[in-house]
Amino acid sequence: MSEEHAADFLVNKELKDFVFDLHDATRRSYMTEEIRRLYEVEFVDMSEKYCDKTPWPSTEAMSRQCIGMDGKADALFLCIYKELAYRHLFAKLKANAQDRDEAWSNYCELFDRLLAQDDLQTQLTPGWVFDILHEFVYQFQSFCQTRGGRHTGIKTSPFLDDEDSPHENIEAFPPDDQQSSWQASIVIGYLHEFAKYATAKKAP
Repeated sequence: MSEEHAADFLVNKELKDFVFDLHDATRRSYMTEEIRRLYEVEFVDMSEKYCDKTPWPSTEAMSRQCIGMDGKADALFLCIYKELAYRHLFAKLKANAQDRDEAWSNYCELFDRLLAQDDLQTQLTPGWVFDILHEFVYQFQSFCQTRGGRHTGIKTSPFLDDEDSPHENIEAFPPDDQQSSWQASIVIGYLHEFAKYATAKKAP
């Protein structure tokens, strides 16, 4: 049995059904009200019922529920799903620095895919899009507060784990131009590109 099949076998059927339905609604049927119901109601209910104290299953475990037209796991949808899973993790559970870095990598992959416009067969509700961008900015703000907190020795952000020393020297935290994640120039670049895209869509 492959790792993906083994992981899939261990996932609750209701969670798998939810991801299957979410993939179908956002990538095939494009039913706005169904997408809204799944995102605003079902995701919350499933999170409270099955993931109250645990993360959502990995993308490997869910990949068989979102097969694309090419017969392979839908990479774009898995980025969307992973963003949801990380948002739940950050809001309800204890995240660590690796989680934050992996969330950043997922944002980059998701945004790069969307901005490339190579695959436009996706529908999300305006509220969902807002939540993605809002969380992205919030995570960046938390990262910036972490850097400031390490200057002052005051814990100001969830990026600082409990085991971090409150008096850790700033040299232990690489400067912005050496960071592989949450660089201000990249964050602003993504937001600028989305703003340009939104403006172009509104133009007559």
